[in-house]
This record gives sequence, C-alpha cells and structure tokens, in this order.
Amino acid sequence: MKVLDIRQSIVFGFKNLRKFLFLFLFIPLLFLSKYCFGISHFLDNIFFGLFLIIFYIALFCVYKIALNEKNVLYLFSKFVMAITIYFAFVFLGLMFFIIPGIIVMVKFQFVPFIILKEKDIGIREAFSKSNSLAKFRHIKLFQLLVVLGLINLIGFMIFAITIPATISAKAFIYEGIST
Repeated sequence: MKVLDIRQSIVFGFKNLRKFLFLFLFIPLLFLSKYCFGISHFLDNIFFGLFLIIFYIALFCVYKIALNEKNVLYLFSKFVMAITIYFAFVFLGLMFFIIPGIIVMVKFQFVPFIILKEKDIGIREAFSKSNSLAKFRHIKLFQLLVVLGLINLIGFMIFAITIPATISAKAFIYEGIST
C-alpha cells in the first residue's frame, strides 16, 4: 500500500498554484453573478444559470490543469454529471447526521480525477473505482480533507485562491495511489 503524504501533497499543490492564475478572471464573475440575485425572478434564474455555468467551467479547468490533462473538453458533460452527483451525495449525506456525508466525501473524492484521467470509464464505474482507491485509507484521506478544508477556509478570506492548490494536492494523492 502506498503511503499518503499529506504535507508533500500540499507543497505540490501550492507549487502548482501559478498554473491557476486564470482563475482571477473567473472569481470576480462568480461573485458578480452571485450578488446579482434578487433583481427580479426572471433575472435571478438567468444569473443563477450563469453562475452554474461559470462555476462548472472553472471547476473543470482546475481539475484538468491539476491532472495536467489536455484535449479532454469532450468529457465536460460527463464531468459535470459526475461532480453534480458527487455534490448531491455529499449534501444528502450531510443532511443525515453529518457522518454519512463525510464518509461519502472521503470515498468518492477521486471521481472527477478518474473521469478526466480514464476517459472511457463510465460515471458509475468512476464512483466504484474511487471507492476502491479509498479502501483501507479512510483515516488518512479524512485527515487530508480536514487539512485541505482548513486551508480553504483560511484561503476563502483571500478570494478562494487556495481551492486550486488543494485540488492539485488531491490530484497528487490520486496519482500516487492510482498507479
């Protein structure tokens, strides 16, 4: 079993942070679209749709760059479906006494990476593979999520710039345990 080095993955993530400077264009758009809600019911729907589109494009770009994958634009719709299902599972799990949400978060955190790395895999198989990658590593992966969550909480105060670094840190862990 490969060793998960949380410290090394975080260092790797922050070294790769310069690759994500394009996000400075997306972050103001996300905040702008968020603050445009409340204008009218029709415009709220438009701004919410715009917010979701920008959010998913930015997320796709971050994961793509974290894995150093090229020519994966055709996977965008599968990525959006998979990550939406992941978010829904985590949300539902958190609604049921928090612990199930944390378990889901730990088990399925590699789904977006698997979708982008193993291009021919289906969404269901990606969830299954993520679960098998997390097997017997739950405690260490939970520790990783806690540390990355704290980093993102601190980074949120400076316009969420740590999120790409922590996704890159998870990509480092994924690459380490998937090979």
